Amino acid sequence: MKKYLTHHIIVLLFLVITVSLPGLTAESRLSWNDFTISLKNILGPTIVISQNRTNTQFVTRLDAARTIIDALSYNDLYDYFDAGSIPFQDIQNLNEDEKKVVILSTQLNPPLFTGDAQGLFRPNDPLTPQEFSFLKEKLKAYSNGNLYYESSKILEPGIMLMIKKWGFGEPVALPSASSSEPTAYLQVGAFSERFRAENTSTFLKELGYNTSIVEEQSLFKVRVGPFPAQDISSIQDKLNKQGFPSVPVAQKNVVSTPQSKVEGGSVFSIALLYDPNISTYTPEVVLAHDKILEREKMSIIAHQKNAFFAVNAGFFSQEGDPIGLLMINRKVLSDPQEGWYSFGITQNKELVFGMVHLNTTASLPNQQGFTIHGINRPNRGDEIVIFDESYNGKTPRTQGVETVVINGIIQVTSRTNGETLIPKGGFILQGKGDITGWMLQNLYPGTPLSVKMTILPETGDLEKWLRLEYILSSGPLLFQNGLAGPFGAFRKEIVENKHPRAVIGQTQDGKILFLAVDGRRPGHSSGLTIPELVEELKHYQVSDALNLDGGGSVTFYLQGKILNWPSDLTGERKISTAIILR
Repeated sequence: MKKYLTHHIIVLLFLVITVSLPGLTAESRLSWNDFTISLKNILGPTIVISQNRTNTQFVTRLDAARTIIDALSYNDLYDYFDAGSIPFQDIQNLNEDEKKVVILSTQLNPPLFTGDAQGLFRPNDPLTPQEFSFLKEKLKAYSNGNLYYESSKILEPGIMLMIKKWGFGEPVALPSASSSEPTAYLQVGAFSERFRAENTSTFLKELGYNTSIVEEQSLFKVRVGPFPAQDISSIQDKLNKQGFPSVPVAQKNVVSTPQSKVEGGSVFSIALLYDPNISTYTPEVVLAHDKILEREKMSIIAHQKNAFFAVNAGFFSQEGDPIGLLMINRKVLSDPQEGWYSFGITQNKELVFGMVHLNTTASLPNQQGFTIHGINRPNRGDEIVIFDESYNGKTPRTQGVETVVINGIIQVTSRTNGETLIPKGGFILQGKGDITGWMLQNLYPGTPLSVKMTILPETGDLEKWLRLEYILSSGPLLFQNGLAGPFGAFRKEIVENKHPRAVIGQTQDGKILFLAVDGRRPGHSSGLTIPELVEELKHYQVSDALNLDGGGSVTFYLQGKILNWPSDLTGERKISTAIILR
């Protein structure tokens, strides 16, 4: 009997000790229900809870890390690092995705989790209420935007890739059951002249479409809609058959539950730092399909050029006509835009930044000279515009006078409606308005005619500007000789609104910076204003930097992949020009 009682006492003592050990009682574990309620109270009711669990299930440290990273919308960072370097001894048996969760949770600043003194992460240990109380203090800081991630990787000598993300904004809510259908607009044109946009709008109205003209980034954009999102594809097909190719450009929900509580939201950027003194690659500016009136996706341009790296470059019209000064392989293809700045690349891979003017004149044998007002662009009236072989075949349709020149000799000068084939080895001068009478009287067949284009920088080293292989205009200028901008004549909307951004810059130690900032994607990245972009560039210690075409054009290509998230609903936008390394 005594032996029997002793045995039961030992068993009871064992049970008491077992249930009272730290980490093993129900009271010392956190339920899924309590965990998710706390997350929504701190980060906001519209955050995405990615895992489906019963309310009574316990939360492990790995569960907590994955769920919080998803709720913060920082899970986009998984694509930018591998799990090859294992910082903890006890995560060897996790799969690759789980390892990335663990690693990212420790690399956030401030870190979400840390290992213990033994170098263990303890991924499958239950998350205790005490641990969660510490986590909640970090989450409160995160909810106020105090969250940051940065990584860098040397890809090869002279090439470094840098990834950054900072801030937090509660994701925009999905529409409630009572909300209207998501709607979208289709953009069918972007023109540098308002009258061209108005003409296109008139044609579309006659076809029965509801149209609007939006002025953005010095362009007049013609849009039709809105349409239900599910109808966009069929309407695109219809427009295309009617001769109006289009792209979806905006989507909205008329009614939704409350949206972001944190103004601005998170920002994602990706940068390539290139040392021209070490890397064997050479920077170039290229045209889509080597033609003025062409556009193409960055991935295709880069593949065709066998590029190691590429980023979108200058502004352009819907037809692909580059806006602003463009020179490729020392050949000027487009004339400057008033108030814009330019960058140039020398044969020695040096960069130059500044405002540039272009003086284009034609000369006759009697030393009589005359001004050419534009290059490879539509004639605005009372001016002469030159069109060469890069202009995609033939001159624009317009009433005026054209002079055809081959091998420096005038072939014919005549009244025309345009659409004249541009001769190989030659060019065409197209005149409109009062100047056409002068052309008919002075530009005779058989007369020699030469054209001279002179680059005139406002400041800087003239000799260096004259040695340039490539020039491209854009803006605003963000830094000049170490002074923060912005500089240049750009509208308030471009400067003060948040947009996706692309930048080329030069650091104080002579490296070249290519930077892309994503935007218009709630959770992933909200974009930056120009003043915010200037502040961000200070971290890279740039001496000069130029803002490139932004918005849906922003595309960052590296080693066969697009690494950023373009903002257009259809993904990559077809662009006109790119900067490449090859």
